[in-house]
Amino acid sequence: MSSGLVWPWALAIVAVVALAVAGIAWWRRGARRAGRSRWVAATADLDVIPEVRSALRRYVWLRAAGAGALALALACSAVLIARPMHQQTISERLGTRDIVICLDVSGSMVDYDAAVLNSFTELIENFRGERVGLSIFNSTSRTVFPLTDDYPIALDEIEQGAQVLDGVSGGFYSMDALDAYERWTDGTINLGGDQASLIGDGLASCGLLFDQEDDQRSRSIILVTDNELMGDPVYSLSQAIDLTSEREITLFGLYGGPAELRGSALEIEFTSLITDAGGHTWFADDAAAIDGILDEVVQQQTAVLDADPEIRITDTPRTWFLGLVLALAGFWVLQWRVRS
Repeated sequence: MSSGLVWPWALAIVAVVALAVAGIAWWRRGARRAGRSRWVAATADLDVIPEVRSALRRYVWLRAAGAGALALALACSAVLIARPMHQQTISERLGTRDIVICLDVSGSMVDYDAAVLNSFTELIENFRGERVGLSIFNSTSRTVFPLTDDYPIALDEIEQGAQVLDGVSGGFYSMDALDAYERWTDGTINLGGDQASLIGDGLASCGLLFDQEDDQRSRSIILVTDNELMGDPVYSLSQAIDLTSEREITLFGLYGGPAELRGSALEIEFTSLITDAGGHTWFADDAAAIDGILDEVVQQQTAVLDADPEIRITDTPRTWFLGLVLALAGFWVLQWRVRS
């Protein structure tokens, strides 16, 4: 950061104008005094009277102080015209990671989804240059927002989803909460059939959200599901994982099943398929899961991009404006004293 003036040449212009005005004023004052000089009888010895001498000294001092205050006001005005500022050059190094949150919003996952989304806000707050997207699925998929580095929008969408899902968790909810859930998950339920939680199809849809021709950015999917399949998907979980592997996407799994399902065939299949593909898994209610995901995602970075330097100019007139106000106030007081 450096300090300076936006228009330093303005100081020279103000100085020239001030000197010209001062010169003209001095010349006109001298001419007036020469034309108005008058001798007054019996005043030769006035300057030896202590009271007169004290008054003259005070007069001279007040005039000099007034001139100093006026000069200070002029100097502050000149600096304000020249526009004082702080200049800061920021050169950022941006991450090149793409992360898609792939969320199962079927009824069996509602009790876990809100907590998971709230945890993801902590993950996003650590990003700088990464892109994040959110896709939700049940029998079909819906993209809540595509890959973006506009974190305020991403956080707003995630917080809205967490609020909606929290409203229908726990088994007790109002009709308004149910309506909000149905609106937010609209597009993920095939009303014409009895299929639900088609995990493989949901994961395959998430894998299509990446820019396939961009090989500078690492790709990761965070899959949140309990692996409870109901229906006949186009892609099995195994086939969807193979698809993501072909596209060089790293998979992170958060298993959202209840405690009694841990160690079950569903949980073992979920964990083994992801880890065999080079991914990592955690339980959705694991407090260390987000930190673990963040550590693993950081290691996925394939490159670091240097953003174009950004020059930020911040005006800093406060000190000079305060000086101008005080100088003018002082000048006014001193002039009042001179006249009195």
